[in-house]
Amino acid sequence: MTTRQFDLAGLRLAVSTDTPRVLGPLLSLIGEWEVTADVAVEPQCRLTLVRGPVEQSTPPGDAFFSGTIGDEGPFHLSGDAANWQLLLPGELHARFDGNPGTVAFTIAPACRGETLSIATSFALDHILSAAGHVLVHAACVETPGGGRLVLHAPSGTGKTTTALALVDRGFRLCTDDATVLTPTGDGPVAVRGVPRPIKVHRKTAKLFPWLEGMLTQEGWDENGEQWVQRDDLAASGCLAAADPRPVIAVIALRRSGRPMRLRAVDGAEALTEMIADNINLGSAGLFPGHDRRLDVYSRMLASSARFVLDINGPPDKVAALIDTAVNG
Repeated sequence: MTTRQFDLAGLRLAVSTDTPRVLGPLLSLIGEWEVTADVAVEPQCRLTLVRGPVEQSTPPGDAFFSGTIGDEGPFHLSGDAANWQLLLPGELHARFDGNPGTVAFTIAPACRGETLSIATSFALDHILSAAGHVLVHAACVETPGGGRLVLHAPSGTGKTTTALALVDRGFRLCTDDATVLTPTGDGPVAVRGVPRPIKVHRKTAKLFPWLEGMLTQEGWDENGEQWVQRDDLAASGCLAAADPRPVIAVIALRRSGRPMRLRAVDGAEALTEMIADNINLGSAGLFPGHDRRLDVYSRMLASSARFVLDINGPPDKVAALIDTAVNG
């Protein structure tokens, strides 16, 4: 078994595997947080990934969700908040144990990369939640003054393009897709970005000439997309500091046929926007740990400015509206 360690939002995570290549989805998310293993430091959370058979079984009798996730599946989730399991018959079985921050994967040879990526995201969410953090599907940028904005939207709505347009105006990127929220006593919720590279479309890249030096003509995939590495963003002064900082505003992005506008909203409307994309329901109610998400989202929205932005115009105008609302 190979063991590697990571500093996961202040937690020491030990990851053990008998097949190092299955770590690809994990490293794409938190590879930047890898630290030197130290036998004198006891990990607070553990993830194991081992190759083995996964039965082509029927859903367990106590399954609280059966269906697709991210167009993949069918996944079957069973158990309760203390001990639950994720199963994709013939591909992957994951156990999320009552011991906080403990997850074990059994991965069949037939397991697809998309399946493993989804399960890895569940594992990170479970581990972070056990320590009081919350993982949210959202972009995050830092203002020139050091405040942080959470840009929330379903996939395909324009989080990455909007974040890059703000970088074009002097903001700095924390993340374009996955954000960690951390309650801080009675104060505001702090936020940091999950350090994954960003994926941009060829059309998006043409909007931002400063991206050209970070891309290659041979790097475009069949979908016309290419990864931009964080080291390149940092070298160009486009990357925010890695430390957690308070959320000063939350902006929900919506594709709309209405005239483009940014409007302040109350906490209830903002929470509804976040729930639609981040809270999952099964036959028995909330997914494990998602009650924690509700609490942290509510705290964040109560202590920050809240806006909904109907996007119906070019990215530079979208960014200008946000900049004016936040910085005056």
